[in-house]
Amino acid sequence: MHFRSCGGAGVPPAIGREPAPGSVAASRKGGLDAHPTFLIGPVPSEAVYVGVALTMRMMPDAPAHALPLAATLGLLREGIDTGLHRGAQVCVWRGGVAVADMAVGEARPEVAMTPEHVLLWHSAGKPMTAVAVMQLVERGELDLADRVAEVLPEFGRGGKEAVTLQHILIHTGGFRGLTIAAPSGMTQDEAWGTICDLPIEEGWEPGRSAGYHPLTSWFVLGRLIEAVTGERFAAVVRERVLEPLGMGDAWVGMPPEVCSAYEESGRLATTWNTSHGPPREPRDGTCDTLTAMNPGGGACGRASDLARFYEAMRRGGEIDGARVLQPETVAEMTRPHRVGMMDQTFRYPMPWGLGFILQPKQPAGRMPYGYGPRAGRGTFGHGGVQSVAGFCDPEHELSVGLIYTGMPGERRHQERVHAVLGALYQDLGVGR
Repeated sequence: MHFRSCGGAGVPPAIGREPAPGSVAASRKGGLDAHPTFLIGPVPSEAVYVGVALTMRMMPDAPAHALPLAATLGLLREGIDTGLHRGAQVCVWRGGVAVADMAVGEARPEVAMTPEHVLLWHSAGKPMTAVAVMQLVERGELDLADRVAEVLPEFGRGGKEAVTLQHILIHTGGFRGLTIAAPSGMTQDEAWGTICDLPIEEGWEPGRSAGYHPLTSWFVLGRLIEAVTGERFAAVVRERVLEPLGMGDAWVGMPPEVCSAYEESGRLATTWNTSHGPPREPRDGTCDTLTAMNPGGGACGRASDLARFYEAMRRGGEIDGARVLQPETVAEMTRPHRVGMMDQTFRYPMPWGLGFILQPKQPAGRMPYGYGPRAGRGTFGHGGVQSVAGFCDPEHELSVGLIYTGMPGERRHQERVHAVLGALYQDLGVGR
């Protein structure tokens, strides 16, 4: 296992800062000159990570009882032993301080996972796109009440002319397209044409029916961003959200030359299909998936990047002097906009903000992609299919990123996350 803090000594150089000679980030690969804020280097076979809350050298064979977050790490290792995943990363901020960034198991066969490995986030990246949209709302270039077809007329086909920006952000638009596969085999225009041709689902009234849209609605957000800004979606999210927040290894639609550099340096981790026992075949983590332009499921990065995003949201849209949203906009995004409506995809009355899944005030059983048994009031975040959890718990001043390299099926994943997040709160001594 590798351990370091998400901030402080031992952390790779901040965005825009020159790496120290001989550091992990000092070796820059070819093809990155077009991305001057991006630093990359090989992962060392043995590393010392200096923590904020703990300053120690963590060796791979250290017993769980001797480590920080012992209960959490014990469950992560148990998941490896039982075949749920081959490895995992977890990063935690508490009270405005980065207290832990840990990795266990393998990134790839016979390659140890470290906090510097990059993994696919799947839908856990949806909130970054939502932030980019809300930046345009702040500037008056979009409004939540805007009908999408007023900006993108072709979207109105199939009875979708009444769907608004707010409907999309809270998953009440009614064009889920659940049979549409991930877009890696389509061109962007083909994917967009398919979505525009989708009819409103039978019996669905936008804003009055609800159901999570895994892919389709965030493609619409990507097109809206491009139509309003005149820039490519991936560049807008990278330059206006990820880079300002110091999320140096986070991308939505990674440029091919950047992905090749990660691949050559050994910093890509593989996600495996573990739904039928021990890991059998890889699901994600190749340049084919990481470079696909998928606004709703193509984000990638480290657990520390994900936790840093939520720490910025906890602080009202700012971190280390860089602001991406005004506090009142973050408050608007994280308040309930959809309450008491049965989600026809998850079959649970999930409350939603603008792009965020919210902690229910009175949970009716275990919410899919929830935040564990001890999450506080006002917790918000988003998961990634069977593998990722990212959230902010304002009541307990926590910001968390958790990524697994195994997709064990929905039931086993929900049980796994529920248990691990409960253990995390226990280790931290917070929550009920």
